[in-house]
Amino acid sequence: MASKIAAMFMLRFIFLFLSVFIFVTSAAAEVTLTVQLDRTYIYEGETLFCQLILADSQPIDGNIKPEFSALTDFAVQALARQEEQSGGMMQKIIINGKVIKDESSGSQYRVRFGYILTPLKTGSLVIPLPKIVNADGKQLSLSDVLVISGSGRVAANNGNIPIQVQKPVIQDDVLLDISVNRQKLYPLQVLELTLSVQIKALPDKYAGKNPLEAVAKPPMLQIPWLEIPDTKLPKGLTAVKPIEAVLEQLYTKSGRGFAVNSFGGNQFSMGNYNDDGSIARPFAMSPFKKVLFQFSGTPKIIKRPDADGKEHDYWQYRFVREFLPKETGTYSFGPVTLKGAVPVANIAGADEPVQLRDIYTIAKPVTITVSDVPAVDVSGEKRPADYIGAFGTFRFEADIEPKKTKVGDPITLTLKLTGKGSTAGVKAPELSNSAIQDLFRVHTPPTEENNGQSCIYTYTVRPKKSGQIEFPPQSVSVFNVETEKFVRLESLPITLDVSDAETIQSATVYGEVPTGGGTEEMTRQIAHWAIMVSKYLGISIGTLFGLLVLWKSVFWTAAYIHRQRTNRRNAALRRAKQQLSLAQHLPQTLDTVKALQAVFFGYAADKTDGIAEGMTTLETINRLCGLQLNEALLTDIQRFLEVLDAVQYGGQSVPERNVLLNEAETLLRRLE
Repeated sequence: MASKIAAMFMLRFIFLFLSVFIFVTSAAAEVTLTVQLDRTYIYEGETLFCQLILADSQPIDGNIKPEFSALTDFAVQALARQEEQSGGMMQKIIINGKVIKDESSGSQYRVRFGYILTPLKTGSLVIPLPKIVNADGKQLSLSDVLVISGSGRVAANNGNIPIQVQKPVIQDDVLLDISVNRQKLYPLQVLELTLSVQIKALPDKYAGKNPLEAVAKPPMLQIPWLEIPDTKLPKGLTAVKPIEAVLEQLYTKSGRGFAVNSFGGNQFSMGNYNDDGSIARPFAMSPFKKVLFQFSGTPKIIKRPDADGKEHDYWQYRFVREFLPKETGTYSFGPVTLKGAVPVANIAGADEPVQLRDIYTIAKPVTITVSDVPAVDVSGEKRPADYIGAFGTFRFEADIEPKKTKVGDPITLTLKLTGKGSTAGVKAPELSNSAIQDLFRVHTPPTEENNGQSCIYTYTVRPKKSGQIEFPPQSVSVFNVETEKFVRLESLPITLDVSDAETIQSATVYGEVPTGGGTEEMTRQIAHWAIMVSKYLGISIGTLFGLLVLWKSVFWTAAYIHRQRTNRRNAALRRAKQQLSLAQHLPQTLDTVKALQAVFFGYAADKTDGIAEGMTTLETINRLCGLQLNEALLTDIQRFLEVLDAVQYGGQSVPERNVLLNEAETLLRRLE
């Protein structure tokens, strides 16, 4: 009997083991990979968008990722990972009262990996099919691999996807050039970057007319340093003006221009219009006008040689932007590409003197070097010990008020560095030389006012000796970036009339704790000081103590406000999670959409001491940009909020409510 029972248990165990084994192996065999490319034929200077989609009927491990080590023909920029789920129903299998399978069946789980691929050379290149590996580096087996470009399937020969990278055709109808105001500069020195687009002037009846007026569809310029948001700028580089201000100056309110980086469509849209129909504020809009904005600035006609070396008129369009490099190093700008139909002179004897020609051309990147201040300048002088970190041409001044005082009384010393240049990295001058220490007690650190181009340092000093004493000249050194030399600046001496102090213990003058006398002595000294201060300020004792009470009230009020703001910022994520919890219980999808907007609007407002009510997606993203968030996270939040805008205003089909909630929850986890 016992042997029969043991046999039954053994058969049941084998059955369960085989069931689970067959289920697991069949599920593992369902993993598929789809490789999507936006195109397989590009020009030099263009980029490819590649998306890898892993699909399975089971949730995909978060540690699984593609491995691109065999990709040598392209530079790879990885985008954010995206997860999604669709379809499915709950399924539960119970055998002899035990749950064997409890999960959703029929569901489709997908993970999307996006990449921007930049070719490193021209010609016939390949993209090797990536390996899919787990956390241990082991490669997963795939049941199917599909490669798609556009709407068609692409054959992967021997595991390689063929890509053609074509060099631009040599022509002189459209010329691009990137230039900088200097090839070598120093930190915080303004870098002016200029893209020049030159189109050959047209003949006959079109002479003197802007060539772009003859184009219905604007040629497309891809300018990497005019991207939105500005967080895509190289690390260590700051724009002098925000991107919106630069584009507003280049925007063509009437006539024709170039499309730039596909601005229009979801980037901006319907805004305020002028009486003549032109857009009044093109960069403060909602996201649903499907139109490409056109930019040209103020073109002018120049003369330059064409391909045959003959002088010819060209229309020149300039796109200028200024940057401040904050760190030393090497910065590269470009390439810039132009693609589209451009009017050109027709062949001799043709009926129409102008025809449209499809042109692709490229401006090679430019590289600049940001150097640190040299240890030895061009004249051979070593970096002075009193160098304070300023770049440019300055003057240095010192002043003391009042100039008539008593020994031990506090007086104000002001040091000013003003002129033309950068003071963003300036450090306060040292006041530790023996001439000063013998005559004055210096209270440090000073207060500082620095606007990046000038700075003022304010010290409190107390004379130690009476008589006609002189505050000695002070010197600092700066670096002149034009001459590349160190320059020493010196202030003038200041004469002071210092009389003897009234009978006061020296310990009190210098703020030391009295060593004797007890409470009575301390009370006497405090009263004595109160009388001195009231005489000095010309006010009564009652008024003095009233001012002290008022100062204390203001201090504690400011401290309370600061504490409240700090508490609000610290609670931003918790409040956002609470708002998300409320959104999860709303029955209607549109109500959920509004609540999800409030999650991120409120988070941005709490973090930046703003007001969430009336906030827009653009304002939210601008506020989040100031929080130094991860670039991929910022891009994903912007995309999610744009989807919510599109749903709310009817510009896009409504996604599943659970999909929106899951994505919002994922974004909050990433913020955390």
